[in-house]
Amino acid sequence: MKTTATTHLFNAHHSPIGAFASFTLGHQGAKGGFGIARTGPANDNVYIGVEDAETPGQFHALPFFSSEQSDEASDYDVEGIQDTQYQQAIRPYKPNEVSRKLDACTDEWATADFSFRIYTPILPVPDPATADAESLRAALVPAVIAELTLDNTTGEHDRKV
Repeated sequence: MKTTATTHLFNAHHSPIGAFASFTLGHQGAKGGFGIARTGPANDNVYIGVEDAETPGQFHALPFFSSEQSDEASDYDVEGIQDTQYQQAIRPYKPNEVSRKLDACTDEWATADFSFRIYTPILPVPDPATADAESLRAALVPAVIAELTLDNTTGEHDRKV
């Protein structure tokens, strides 16, 4: 039976080989994040975005956070923005402003000027009885790799990511 996703905003679990952990991401709202030794996926806000090209101090982020303000935002307040200002400072992209490409080892979201990729390694695990330490480390590294690329070639000022 063939099934078709009705939206490109659905969760995918990015879990390294050999780790009881995952980085869940993709659903609109606060439905993702890091989960280590959990019985289910994380249900946290995830902020991945860039400063607006025209309005310094304003940010556009992938829509992986709740629009309701919570106390956790103050934990990341390195610029001294008051909690009540966050909703004005961070605007989620609308679903039609984000494209997604999901492959076996990569999950990529892209907007007009930036992209975010998660690489989940898939390697065969060598036999621990015969493999050297370096081969085991390469196959069992408990990590996923993330990459954010911003195209600011036409920008008139530096931008934060």
